[in-house]
Amino acid sequence: LDNDEIDVAILRIVSAREGYTMPSEFPTIGTIGSSDALKFNDKIYVIGYPSFGGDTLTLTQGVMSGRLGDYYIKTSAKIDSGNSGGAALNEKGELIGIPTFIVSGTAEGLGYVVGIDPVLEWLQPLFDE
Repeated sequence: LDNDEIDVAILRIVSAREGYTMPSEFPTIGTIGSSDALKFNDKIYVIGYPSFGGDTLTLTQGVMSGRLGDYYIKTSAKIDSGNSGGAALNEKGELIGIPTFIVSGTAEGLGYVVGIDPVLEWLQPLFDE
């Protein structure tokens, strides 16, 4: 897997900017699912903090509507600015990907999620250390 082909960054948050405070705890994902196991019309839920969401989590629902290459899943779940980098979950509540971008114009309404399987493959060398 070439790092240039996957739109994912790993961040370690160590402190808040001046005038802001860190939350006492961050939401966690309990179970990791498989993005490769998704089939057409499987439900997908996107969770994130869109800029218009009033500093609260926002949940949208859609279906798996296709794939783009080896890493991206097309979904009808609404992905707004600020939801990218959040979590995409299946019906069981398992993490199946990371919302990344949307398409505007004639294909408006399609969002793209980086599947969790290629992300885990990319991260595997960190677990091997």
